[in-house]
Amino acid sequence: MVREIDQLVTDVIAATGASAPGVLADDSPALSIADDAPIYLIGLIGGKDVGKSSLVNALVGLPISAASAAGPGTESVVAYAHSSARREVEDLLQQAVPGKFSVVTHDNPALSRQVLVDLPDIDSVYADHIETTRRMLRHLLYPIWLQSIEKYADQQPQRLLARVAEGNDPRNFLFAVNKIDLLVAREGDSAARELCDDFGRRVAKTLSLEAPPAVFALSATQANRFDLPALRAKLSQQRPIEQVRGAIQLASHRRDSTLLRWLSEQNLAARADSAQRTLEEAEELVSERLVTPLLETALPQWIDTPAHRAMLIEPAVRTRMNRWPIVSALDATLSPILAFVQKYISFGGGNENEPSFDATPLSHRIATTFAHLHRTTPNLAQRFGERKLWDESIARSAAAELQSRLRASAERQKQAIVTAAGGRTGILMPVVRILLTVGAILWFPIVQPILHAFLSAISISSWGDLGRLIVEVLGAAHMLRAGTFLLIWFGVLWLLLRWFARNRAESILKKWNSAAAQDATHAPAAVVMQWSDDLLEPLRTDSDRLNALAERERSQRTASAEREAA
Repeated sequence: MVREIDQLVTDVIAATGASAPGVLADDSPALSIADDAPIYLIGLIGGKDVGKSSLVNALVGLPISAASAAGPGTESVVAYAHSSARREVEDLLQQAVPGKFSVVTHDNPALSRQVLVDLPDIDSVYADHIETTRRMLRHLLYPIWLQSIEKYADQQPQRLLARVAEGNDPRNFLFAVNKIDLLVAREGDSAARELCDDFGRRVAKTLSLEAPPAVFALSATQANRFDLPALRAKLSQQRPIEQVRGAIQLASHRRDSTLLRWLSEQNLAARADSAQRTLEEAEELVSERLVTPLLETALPQWIDTPAHRAMLIEPAVRTRMNRWPIVSALDATLSPILAFVQKYISFGGGNENEPSFDATPLSHRIATTFAHLHRTTPNLAQRFGERKLWDESIARSAAAELQSRLRASAERQKQAIVTAAGGRTGILMPVVRILLTVGAILWFPIVQPILHAFLSAISISSWGDLGRLIVEVLGAAHMLRAGTFLLIWFGVLWLLLRWFARNRAESILKKWNSAAAQDATHAPAAVVMQWSDDLLEPLRTDSDRLNALAERERSQRTASAEREAA
């Protein structure tokens, strides 16, 4: 599972484009072992001819590693491990340096979990030797940094030491100078101590330690002199499990400190503040040059045109009319006349359904606005990627997108108005519609006169009387009077239905067309605001991401401080 701080570093790299810290590089020698590892490794690290193999043999008391003063030196990893741990050691080495290792076993129960390894030279002329050592350094919990009296001041080992210390705590390190007997023979015992002290100071400077570490003065050829017995005693008993886990924790804290130091160098808080300021400045500029003119001028001109309102309202009116028999036929006759008047007489026949932006094309305003941002904002092109809004073609696409959104919003308005103002449905309303339309045609010309005759006590004593009544009802004079009345009836009914439908639709539009409306699915002002927000989405995403990263960094620092205190 990826550690949280490692994921944070990965996210910061993705957000900022920064180079990865050395401790996470593919060739990093930083420690990488599990807390519950069944074994732990102690390894000798040094350059050519510092006597690593001879020292390993002296520590073990057996010739397990071939020593040579010429040639390529140690070419592969030699591991000295307890026989019970052979499988674990071989599995680890096969994964780390496949085919470039050998394992020598022993049966000392006091060292069942400890593995001593001899590594190739860190200053070898053979690149594969150096790569082998780097790979193994990731598994060495307790490295022994060995130098000789001739090479203790070399810079290459110091640089490698610094990289290893990025992922392991110096308290887990041991430092030694070999071949000290040659120096003592020439210059005396004091010279040996002076050289070791100087080596310690160099190490302290490289690792920024408060005090120089202890340095063992060794002679692999004189096993009982100098500090070799003390080093052998230190390595002759394996570390308790709790101590090993503590060492791993130290290494983990050191690695976290390295990553936190790298995070500090990225100035996430300052980047987040800068990104927020950039966003605010961009929002202000877009509001001034794009949003305000749209909301105050172009949008009202569009939504208040009678042709546009008719486009939204008339479908609801027609829907309501179509539910009324006979009235629908009257509406089919009169609606084209109304449409003609609205479109050609009142408004000159222009296309009023498309939003305009003064005399200046909206796309040009977009391009000039973001061109200004591009000039004043560093790395704006990286944040916007392929959508470079300062480019005229991209700006035209953005303007077309607003047009499309407004048209879609108008279509949704129309459908909603049809639903809300198109007339009620249910069981009762169809009956009412039939009574007020078909019923009126039957009632006024026919049923009402006949019923009136019966109720007026007119004597109908013969078929002749009945015939005279029918002739009177169906006579031209009566039908003309009834037809005139029905025309007035249906005209009034048509006007009332249109008024009710338009009044309901107007009230809905008034709510949606308010500048304070927040419904981006129906309200044009909200559509414009959402569109402008989307134009700046890359800047907003960048600001939010950097703020989140800065907050995560603060959390990591707090957690690290708490772990250190514990």
